Amino acid sequence: MSDEFITVATQEIRDDVLGMSNIMNSCQNDVNVYDVAAELKKHTHKIKGLSPMMEKDDLGDLSASLDLMLKKIVEGNKIEGVFDIITKSLPAMNLSLDNSPNDQDLITSQIKEILS
Repeated sequence: MSDEFITVATQEIRDDVLGMSNIMNSCQNDVNVYDVAAELKKHTHKIKGLSPMMEKDDLGDLSASLDLMLKKIVEGNKIEGVFDIITKSLPAMNLSLDNSPNDQDLITSQIKEILS
């Protein structure tokens, strides 16, 4: 992809991560996340789509896992620990965009274990 695309897509993802952070600022626990899961899912879905085009496979994997988890919540499932997982995911997503070391693989594994 072109440098211009990468720049624009990176900013879009940053905006989505910020949007998720703003939503999470109103949450204090899992129950609060259940109430805003559909809004969070809109952001994870977009990040999931853009990440592979930017060759950010780790970010794409994390976003896809978050998206699936949020989908299950929107469908009525209660997932214990979702607040903590999303809270940990947001800084890792930003670090990924900066090409900095992060815990995305570990968080993705935790989500997959919870969903299995």
